[in-house]
Amino acid sequence: SQPDDHGGVEIEIRDSGPGFAPGEESLVWDQFYRGQHSTLEAASRGVGLGLPICRAIVTAHGGRIEAADHREGGAIIHLWLPYPEDPPVIPNG
Repeated sequence: SQPDDHGGVEIEIRDSGPGFAPGEESLVWDQFYRGQHSTLEAASRGVGLGLPICRAIVTAHGGRIEAADHREGGAIIHLWLPYPEDPPVIPNG
């Protein structure tokens, strides 16, 4: 999806692994879900909270985050964050 006309920052993260299993793109956002293509070693390092936490942070800031397979192989996480209406004020100090 494309950002709206108000502007923002787009970030795309891509790996060269096996990608997502069919239909898994929507499941990766569920708490404690670990992908079907995860190796036993990789799966033992995480509990399936990383992407749900990312989604919570991105949506809390009015952004969007999506997961997909890349046509050349691997997985893609694409996120968009809008520019704030008012820039943050940093106090002197």
